[in-house]
Amino acid sequence: MSVHFGHESMQSQSDLFMQFSGRDFDSECYDMLASNMETCHTFRYVDLMDMDFNMARSKAMVTMLQSCSQLSTLSLVNVKVGAEFFGALSALLASNRSLASLSLVRVNLSSVQDGMVLADGLKKNSTLTCLNLSRNFFDPDVSEVLVQSLTNNQNLTKLELVEDRLTNRHIEALTMWLATSRKTSLKSLNVRENAASGKEYAELFAQIIDRNTTLKELYLDGFILDHQAGEALAAALSHNQTLTNLNLDLVTFSQDGCLEFVEGLKRNKTLTRLNLPPSAYSPTCIGALQDMLEHNTGLIILERSGAVIADNDTATLRSRLEANANLRFYTIPIILMHRFHLSGREVPYDLKQIIVDYI
Repeated sequence: MSVHFGHESMQSQSDLFMQFSGRDFDSECYDMLASNMETCHTFRYVDLMDMDFNMARSKAMVTMLQSCSQLSTLSLVNVKVGAEFFGALSALLASNRSLASLSLVRVNLSSVQDGMVLADGLKKNSTLTCLNLSRNFFDPDVSEVLVQSLTNNQNLTKLELVEDRLTNRHIEALTMWLATSRKTSLKSLNVRENAASGKEYAELFAQIIDRNTTLKELYLDGFILDHQAGEALAAALSHNQTLTNLNLDLVTFSQDGCLEFVEGLKRNKTLTRLNLPPSAYSPTCIGALQDMLEHNTGLIILERSGAVIADNDTATLRSRLEANANLRFYTIPIILMHRFHLSGREVPYDLKQIIVDYI
């Protein structure tokens, strides 16, 4: 078990953060929290990992969170909590005026009642811009109430629902929100590794790509890109004017589907990054991709691993990757988003920015 109180160096020195990790929220940790309760109102970042709360200690953490009046980021990863925690979290979502990012990854949000309580808080919240509910393996009814709670949200810009057992029914609810409603500001959506599939799934996301005007990043689950699906996505990409990053590396490409899809890429003017699976590199599809890149000069294509494509017949793809992908999509995000040290001291944010500007 480890406990850490400190300053978040990537922000200003007044931005305090707290991190707990360990299998148990033991008496030592409880005493430390209690002794620092008077400073909890200054915490902006709270990170809880690999913990198992009993009822009393869950209530202690709830009390602490309620006192964090400046809290902007709350992350729970692999944390077991009870119903009282979700009730308090729902109340926090409804009343807090500073919380911008919430991650509930692999928490035991299994009952419909807990889902309804959390959904009520999400409906009332007006501050969240980033929400991650991944790897919770939701019961379908829990997924239903949570997805429905988001369909009128006007503040979220990033939503992650990875490995949550979402079905086509849940994707349809998301489509109604993102493809038909003007009440959305969502820029990034990740729905990989769920239970949705088939032609209906592909058609639903074709509607989103065709009609949505805010999404810039879209990460899709696996489906078969046959002729019909390829045609639908091609038409959608021809019309879309906002999407810059499309990840299809779990999709299975048929030859006919690939050829249709590539025609849409020729007419698209905004995509800069496209992740494709190995099935997209059949001899026929490789030729079509190379021809497409003569028309679409802004696009960079990546394999599932992000590696450079090594086939001798893909010189255009390889040179495009070598010239752009490493710096643009790997080095810069790593520098800006991660904490790292040089000569035993952490590199401050302003120095990171200088490095990025130089690159």
